[in-house]
Amino acid sequence: MNASYTIDASGREQGDKGCRVPWWSFTKTLIAIASLRAAELGVLTLDDPAAPHGATLRQLLRHESGLPDYGSWPDYHKAVAAGGDPWLAAAVVNRGVAAQTRSGDWRYSNIGYSIAREILVNRTGRSLGEALSELVFAPAGVQSASVAESSDDLLGLQGVTQGYHPGWVYHGLVVGELSDAARILRALLEGALLGPKSLDEMQALTVLSQVQTAPWQEAAYGIGLMAPTVADGSRLYGHTGGGPGSCIAVYGLLGPNGPVAVAAFSDQGADVERCAVKRLGCVPARTSEILRG
Repeated sequence: MNASYTIDASGREQGDKGCRVPWWSFTKTLIAIASLRAAELGVLTLDDPAAPHGATLRQLLRHESGLPDYGSWPDYHKAVAAGGDPWLAAAVVNRGVAAQTRSGDWRYSNIGYSIAREILVNRTGRSLGEALSELVFAPAGVQSASVAESSDDLLGLQGVTQGYHPGWVYHGLVVGELSDAARILRALLEGALLGPKSLDEMQALTVLSQVQTAPWQEAAYGIGLMAPTVADGSRLYGHTGGGPGSCIAVYGLLGPNGPVAVAAFSDQGADVERCAVKRLGCVPARTSEILRG
């Protein structure tokens, strides 16, 4: 199945309704929003060192902790494919900390986001699902989103390999309707979820000029946001995600009349990023690879 949902600058919506899917690494964007909102409320701070690895929450959210990504571990993919239970989260973190380089180094890291999740949970005194519901889902007016805790929570979703356990996504796996992913991103970009200072911090970018993959001209990352440019010079904000069975791309474009947001999904190998760019009315780059989160 290939599906998409678009919300234009005036708030008009069109696309595949009722399509409930895994949001994969778009969950990182939600953790980042919740963390910034919690910081606004004085519940946590972004710049205090977080033991045992020494990186700050800000560095974890910006992928600047120096921690590696378990996505590069062959034994991780072998274990997932075997269909067993997830490894202990503490063992994954400890293995990552043992391979940590200096803080400040940009390295895309699911391990870093798993630690950021724990900081959010510990400081708010809420489960991840409760924290996201209070700090993101309710303010954005969405009701379909939730955190999958077991294989049963994935039943009836599109694009999930049978028997897959969501615990393999150590920062947490949000699932919900494709339309609600687009609504959350649009609410973020129009300033409905965070104050201006926090939103500016989220959009302060590290440009990764060495990464040029279609449909992007330039790749960049902020706090929980991929921020690539396309051939016509437009900069998008959002996140790509993928896992066993499917991929999703949720991106928005800031325009003079307000933000436009789109969520694109495929469990058939379609180029969801190129689809999102097309739906946003941008001109994609002319290469064939996909940048995945």
